[in-house]
Amino acid sequence: MLGNPTPDKFAEAIMEALKVAGDTRTPTYDPDGFRIDFSDGTRIGLTNIYSQFEDLDSDGRTTLLENIVKVAVPGKRQELPATLEEARPSIVPKLWSRGMMERLSLERRAKGETELDSPLIPVGDHLYASIAYDLPHAIRSLNMEDLEAWNLTIYEALEIARENLGSATHAFAKAGDSLYLSLAGDDYDACRLLLPHVLRDFDVKGDPIALVPDRRKLLVTGSEDEEGLELMLELLDIEEEDGWPLSDVPLRLADDDVWEDWLPPEGHPLRERFSRKRKEFVASLYGELREPLQELWGEQAYVASVMLIEDKETGERRTVSTWGKGLRTLLPETDEIALVTHDEGVVLDVPFATLREHLGEMIKPVDVYPRRYEVSAFPSQAQIDQVLAALSYHRSE
Repeated sequence: MLGNPTPDKFAEAIMEALKVAGDTRTPTYDPDGFRIDFSDGTRIGLTNIYSQFEDLDSDGRTTLLENIVKVAVPGKRQELPATLEEARPSIVPKLWSRGMMERLSLERRAKGETELDSPLIPVGDHLYASIAYDLPHAIRSLNMEDLEAWNLTIYEALEIARENLGSATHAFAKAGDSLYLSLAGDDYDACRLLLPHVLRDFDVKGDPIALVPDRRKLLVTGSEDEEGLELMLELLDIEEEDGWPLSDVPLRLADDDVWEDWLPPEGHPLRERFSRKRKEFVASLYGELREPLQELWGEQAYVASVMLIEDKETGERRTVSTWGKGLRTLLPETDEIALVTHDEGVVLDVPFATLREHLGEMIKPVDVYPRRYEVSAFPSQAQIDQVLAALSYHRSE
């Protein structure tokens, strides 16, 4: 394929390649979801494939298309081994953006389709660890049925995957004196986040802090290393994603080897910059998932947007959303909520934490990601006065 095709032309080329290879299924291109749905219920997501395609030369593009055919076309697909003994050496870990998995879930639910049965284990608030099988030409994600065929639980499979990755070659370099970067270049750089025993061997100040902006990047420094943390931020600013974005939120390796989202403590010179990155990342998630969530809820509720507002004097950013009178609304978890009526416009800007403290019975959590809360009735004037009194009290302290 010559030149740089548009996403639509790329999808057409993929469908033609599958047809030429003997795929007898009926494909349907979904431009909104940027994927190909097949008559047998399977689908191919094109976002990451297209991004990889754009970065390759002519020979690389040809190889990529050939590999897609080998993995996707029934009859050409390499079947999984029947026994765990045969499969064990090729079971590998995989990291997913939670946002990507949430989008897939919302789209399937909106169409009345069954949920994916992917084995997923949370890593912090924004990542999932999963299981895959390393084929010669591709990495195949495994589902629960695959694991059950080998009589494996999710956690047993992940332990095998970690052992296999742990025995592979690791290549880490240093940027500056104390920022470690994984340079294995084998599509598993970010997955090395799941090898705490390897990362604990690094000479860092404080607890290990890791960042995985995409699948080919793992950055590690220490919680008490200002220089390393600043360099981490600089690399996050200048490096482009490889088409498989993961998370811009740093993680801290706790004593029990569990990763948890991390932000420098109050008063830390880099806290505001890390906070800004987190808010930008989460705001983008709300934006990306708003449309599929609105499609799922339809006219039952309004899915509110997130705005990022910057203080011109301090440069500090805050997230804001609106709670409109007369609207059943799914509110995002923002710094502030603007209470709005048709007659008066914005009645009050209130910290979301204050609203939940005083109007908690009106704000009901919804089981979606990122966090949202359902509100139906609008606060009465008495309730607004109560919130105002609380704000005045806190400001006078």
